[in-house]
Amino acid sequence: MSATKKEPKRESGRVASGQHPLDPGTDSVNLEGYEIPYRTAPFFLVKKTVVYSEEEDELFLKTAKGDTYDVYNDDFYECDGEPEHPGLCRDERHELEGVGRDLIDGVVDYDPKKKIWFKMIHVPSAFYGAIIGPGGSTLKAIQNELDVKVTVPRRGTEGPIELVSYNASSGVQRALERIELIVLESRAKKPYSHFVAVPANQEHIMLKYVELRDRILGSADFPEDARIPELWYNPNKLHLTISMLCLLDKHEEKEAAAALSEAVERARDCLPRGKPLKVLLRGLDIMGDDPGHTAVLYAKARCDKLQAFANGVAAALLKTGFAPQKREWDNQATVKLHMTIANARKSDEAKKRIYGFDVTEILKQFGTYEFGHLSVSKVVINVLGRGKTDEYMSIYEKSIVPLS
Repeated sequence: MSATKKEPKRESGRVASGQHPLDPGTDSVNLEGYEIPYRTAPFFLVKKTVVYSEEEDELFLKTAKGDTYDVYNDDFYECDGEPEHPGLCRDERHELEGVGRDLIDGVVDYDPKKKIWFKMIHVPSAFYGAIIGPGGSTLKAIQNELDVKVTVPRRGTEGPIELVSYNASSGVQRALERIELIVLESRAKKPYSHFVAVPANQEHIMLKYVELRDRILGSADFPEDARIPELWYNPNKLHLTISMLCLLDKHEEKEAAAALSEAVERARDCLPRGKPLKVLLRGLDIMGDDPGHTAVLYAKARCDKLQAFANGVAAALLKTGFAPQKREWDNQATVKLHMTIANARKSDEAKKRIYGFDVTEILKQFGTYEFGHLSVSKVVINVLGRGKTDEYMSIYEKSIVPLS
């Protein structure tokens, strides 16, 4: 005779504590030495998300999938002054505390006249389908399991998602957390739409870049695949990427801009006081280990102060949830400082599509090429695009004012 599973005790129509995965009775997750409560679990640097399995009735950690561009690790040097690493500048693992957004802010409203607990939240319409689920199955599960009414705007319309409970605020809070997990998983599957960068399109740097590009394109010393003009960046688009973002509507663009502004203010401690930071762009390198077939050729930008600043900004943006880590080896909180000058992806603008090009001779002749000093004066959020426009469309820029 098989044993039957004992049902949890119910009182006044409410489920017993611990029955649902995001109940306050849920134990914290132990991950590589960190005790992480479920409410902070969706955002930490090791690219794992807390997911609930109804079949196994337990929490487990799931790694996200996808792509990212500018998150590698390297050493650094060649900027003025001695290194300073206070606060966020320290080159170490950052334990993230919470999501930093208003989707789960711990505050559930109460209407004493209607005697209901409720919450209105903004979620981009691109996630409505994932929240509703096939045939409404996901939405029905949230409502039935947590005894919460969830109203999602109709397809093709915009508006807040409303959550209402007649029993307790905890039901609304747990429903919020379930929706947040759905959004996290769905965002990781979507392509990046924006990127945060330090612009490098300063006149003297552009002139040196154009000189190098034209010498390579006009010489038969270099392989034909490296002399496809479309591979090479427009000089007005030169930049150092800090973080890749997935922003799906104007509301998220505003939230990301506010988060970037705050992050820059906090990370300014990493930079020299009383003067702008200047970083020497010198030398060429590749992404990968085969110069005979590489997808990316870039100029090196090595500076301890800028490295610490960029890492601090990237870590803060990671907390927002807008910078999803999509591959197991990605780390959106550790930035590889570099200025891409040629990229095989850009070949899709040409007649001949290639996936790699030979830069062996380029590295031999120009491996120590100097582009000049970059004055780090601002950080921008640009719209990611592969069009033939002369420059990126920027939705926000934050000036970096040196501390006195």
